[in-house]
Amino acid sequence: MLPSSVNSIFSITIGLKTIKLNLIVLVLIIIFIYLYNINNLTKLRFNIYEISYFIFLVYVFVSGITVFLGSFNYILFYDFLYNFLILVLPFLLYFIFSKYNKSINEIKFYIILLGDLIAIQVFLFSFFYKIFGQMLGWSFNNLNLYHGVLRTRTTVGSSTVSGVFLFIIFGLVLIEIECGNNSFFNKVSSFLLGASIFLTFTRSAISAFLFFVFFYLLIKLKSNPKQFYKFLVIIIIIITIIAIVYPEIFINNYERFFTKKSQSSNNKRLELFYNTLDKSKDYFLFGTGIGLGYYRISDINNNITYKLTNPHNQHAALLLETGIVGYLLFLIFVFTIFITYRKLIINNKRYKLLFLLIFILVFWVGQFETFITSDLRTSFFIWLPILILKGSVMFEKRKRRVNFRS
Repeated sequence: MLPSSVNSIFSITIGLKTIKLNLIVLVLIIIFIYLYNINNLTKLRFNIYEISYFIFLVYVFVSGITVFLGSFNYILFYDFLYNFLILVLPFLLYFIFSKYNKSINEIKFYIILLGDLIAIQVFLFSFFYKIFGQMLGWSFNNLNLYHGVLRTRTTVGSSTVSGVFLFIIFGLVLIEIECGNNSFFNKVSSFLLGASIFLTFTRSAISAFLFFVFFYLLIKLKSNPKQFYKFLVIIIIIITIIAIVYPEIFINNYERFFTKKSQSSNNKRLELFYNTLDKSKDYFLFGTGIGLGYYRISDINNNITYKLTNPHNQHAALLLETGIVGYLLFLIFVFTIFITYRKLIINNKRYKLLFLLIFILVFWVGQFETFITSDLRTSFFIWLPILILKGSVMFEKRKRRVNFRS
């Protein structure tokens, strides 16, 4: 990581936070090292959805440069460049790690381990504040508390970001268990991750978790009814124990979903969503340019006297910043993931559940958060299940070739 003094200078110059600059530099170093060690770049191969995402990136770059050339506003250019890197760098890292298909199980282990560490952070900080905070006389006035339970930030980010990240890792663990990897590590991880999602009190993550578990149970009911009922009984027992030992978790989440306060929050999100859609009509075809839709929209169009805020909706954000053309290109990218692996997705539980995880992430969590385009940390999220999907396919192909030769 860069020294703080260097970070401060660059942060003021290009308007970025220290952590964001650190992440960009770190990712660029990893990519440089990888490309430096490739003997022949012509040997690289791309599948359909990777090509479609590359086309989406080219479109985003061209549209952003066009906006800059129309204004020659260098502050706009820096905003565009940073947000363009948010889309590019995770894709490049995904591509790098997908080449290491021999060690896909190792990659999965470290991803799950990272999820466990984040879940432990949630548990420790939440319960530490509740149990010891009052005893030590700490002030809670400036903390985000629900009945004395802290909505904690973690290494990944805010409680919302942490909740979505934990949901993704939980989904990956559940898929591993369903596909026969019933190790003690995975069983403990599934409980730890599942419980920590509820401790983040994040509506998008909790509802996505419930959707995923619901469809998982439907698949299980069809394939193995006995295991379905066993799994259902285990869930009921765990929920009952938590409700008796620590009822505040359910009280807090009830308040997050069903009270007047939550309704007010939902209304605000709807207002932001409709405002964003309304302004996207002015940039219907090609959008404002990536990174320029929030706060900068008044700098692009002098007729607009106020600045929009984040709509907390990825689909509305894409419509505003990339237009209908960019939004359709992004949907094509998601659709071609299914096309690429359609036979496996239809006939194999692992790939069916991995695509379900991607689908829920894009089309459900995307209704609540702008996680793909708003932050470098969260833009990695969508590529985690895609990396596991591709890595698993490549690993199986390699194993079949070895078995055939032997």
